[in-house]
Amino acid sequence: MSESHGSKKKLERGRKLAREIYDWDLKRLMAMTSEEKAELKKKHSGLSSTEIDDIVAQVREAKQIEMQRVGWLALPHDLTVIVTAVLTVLFGWKVGLVAYVATLILFESIAQFTFHAGVYRILSFAVWLTYPAYALFAYGLYRQAFPIWQIVVAAIVLWVGTFLLGALARLPSRMILQNLSKSRVEFERRKGGKS
Repeated sequence: MSESHGSKKKLERGRKLAREIYDWDLKRLMAMTSEEKAELKKKHSGLSSTEIDDIVAQVREAKQIEMQRVGWLALPHDLTVIVTAVLTVLFGWKVGLVAYVATLILFESIAQFTFHAGVYRILSFAVWLTYPAYALFAYGLYRQAFPIWQIVVAAIVLWVGTFLLGALARLPSRMILQNLSKSRVEFERRKGGKS
């Protein structure tokens, strides 16, 4: 009985440490100094150095995954801008406009239902291509004889629109996920009532 009580106490100490260091930024977690480790050991004396190291590693991993998930949800914006710019240059503004709406809805829907860390690592470089894509988009419109003021307005609409239309495109996906969650809860409730 006391062994179980000791395990629960140790688990609670580990949780307390995890809550404390979760507020640290990732850079600090990645490069913890020996003084910080010693301070944690002193503050959480009920945990061994190995246990503290394990908890720090788990919190570090959790924060990295959290950052990847946030980045994953920003990918539809970047990919939409890139696809729109390329198709505008290659096929004209009308194809670019259709691609703009279609790719934004597609990528927003995919991002809401899936997450893959490996795919994110590859696609995360798209953020570096987004700004050159704006320039490519402007160049494509310039080649199609648009006046400068229309090019500026179109670039602003491309930038702002991905955020506004992206929020609208996420609504159906979020409603589906909420309904699935409610259905799951209702199913579990009914299943529990029959037992």
